[in-house]
Amino acid sequence: MSTVAERVIRAFGAVPVADINNWRKWWSTRLSMLAAALAAAATAYNAMPDGWRAALPDWVGTVLGGAAVVVAALIPLARGVSQPALERGE
Repeated sequence: MSTVAERVIRAFGAVPVADINNWRKWWSTRLSMLAAALAAAATAYNAMPDGWRAALPDWVGTVLGGAAVVVAALIPLARGVSQPALERGE
């Protein structure tokens, strides 16, 4: 039985990796989700009305945006990191 992730990958004409069911354990996936959350928080901060934003420190938007960029830069590095527990099936 195929997973949703596997069906989505095949819908794009690509072949999924053998351990597609472990996608939740991949550090690159975790970092991708964190980068997306940080970017969304930075966007939400910038979209706030001025009165709301005034209640928060000025550096909040910069820190959120900068953290999103740093985490996004780590994603390609995480793809090359060995995960022994994952390889053992844990």
